Amino acid sequence: MRRKKDALQIEPRVTDVNGGCKRANVGKDRFYELLHTGEIESYLDGRSRKVVLASVDAYIDRQITGSKGSFQRARHPTPKQRGAA
Repeated sequence: MRRKKDALQIEPRVTDVNGGCKRANVGKDRFYELLHTGEIESYLDGRSRKVVLASVDAYIDRQITGSKGSFQRARHPTPKQRGAA
């Protein structure tokens, strides 16, 4: 008999919406927006919505690529910027 520790670990290719939300670290409303716009791929398996994990990872990669160099430190307005002379 094969031991559990000897068994190959198979990574899932799909998950449900809750798993997709966790993977993308977004809420359900935002996740459904991404599904409706086609940013993330999914399909119906009976009545169950299955989310393709590769598309979630690709979305995250696009977000990282699009945000490179755009981080700016928050600055407090100087007196001139506030309207004071």
